[in-house]
Amino acid sequence: MQEKPTESFWKDVREVDARLEPYYSTAERFRWLSSPHPQLEGATACDALLDGSRDKVHAIIDRLDADGYV
Repeated sequence: MQEKPTESFWKDVREVDARLEPYYSTAERFRWLSSPHPQLEGATACDALLDGSRDKVHAIIDRLDADGYV
């Protein structure tokens, strides 16, 4: 069962959103956060953040920052 979003979750969402801002529009960032992601085994970034997998989400963005495919 998924946990209820906490202040820590919302802080993580804001941080991820800020990291994605140079690459994507507001609508694209929303989709990135809320769509299943193959690098998260089909989970959404928000689900991963809720489940405590913050590092996995940031690793994807790290690859994007390094000009890798995401």
